[in-house]
Amino acid sequence: MIAMQNFWLFVSAQRIARLCAVACVLPALLCCEISLAQTSGRSDATFDKQFGDSFFDSYWAQYPGYGIAVGYYKYADRMVVPDSKAKEQELAFIQRWQAKLHAIDPKSLGDSRRADWALLDNEFESRRFELKEARTWQWDPSNYNVADPFARILNTDYAPIDQRLRTMLKRLSFVPAYYAAAKQNIKAPTREHTQIAIEQNRGAL
Repeated sequence: MIAMQNFWLFVSAQRIARLCAVACVLPALLCCEISLAQTSGRSDATFDKQFGDSFFDSYWAQYPGYGIAVGYYKYADRMVVPDSKAKEQELAFIQRWQAKLHAIDPKSLGDSRRADWALLDNEFESRRFELKEARTWQWDPSNYNVADPFARILNTDYAPIDQRLRTMLKRLSFVPAYYAAAKQNIKAPTREHTQIAIEQNRGAL
C-alpha cells in the first residue's frame, strides 16, 4: 500500500496555486508508484518460482552432505565422490543456476527478495572461487571427512532405525572411491591442514 503524508495548507493564493499544480501531477505519480509495485510483485513471484522448493531440492541433490546438515534427508544415501567429473558437474550446476538468477534484475525485486538474490549470487560466486581459484581441494586434506553425515544419520530420528542403517550402508559403499579421489586430488598439502585431517579422521574411521 502507498502511504500518504498529510499536507498542512496555508491560506495563500500562491500556495493554493502550487497545491493545485501538485494535485494535477499526483495521479500520474501514484500510477507510476502502483505500476512499480505491481512490477516488483511480478518479479518477486518469478523469483519465488525459479528459486523456491524445486531449486533447493536441486541444491541438496548437488550437495547431499549440506542437506543432511540442515535436516534434509531426501538424498542422505548419496555421497559425492570428489573426482574431476564431480567438479565439472558442480561448475555446470553453478553456471546454470547463476544464469537463471542473473536473468532476474535485482532492482526489480522487493527488499526481501533482493537480499535473497544477493545471498544466492554470493553463494554461487563463493563456490566458483573455491573450485577455480582457492582450490583448497588440492592443499587442504581436512576437506575430506565423511564422519559428520554418518553421525547425523545415526543420531537423528528422522526415520526408523532400520531405514537409517540402510542409508548408512549405501553411503559407506562410496567411501573407498571418496578417499581414492581425495588422495588423487591432494598435491601440496600444508602441514597444519594435514595434521587437522589426521586428527579428524582418526576419530572417524
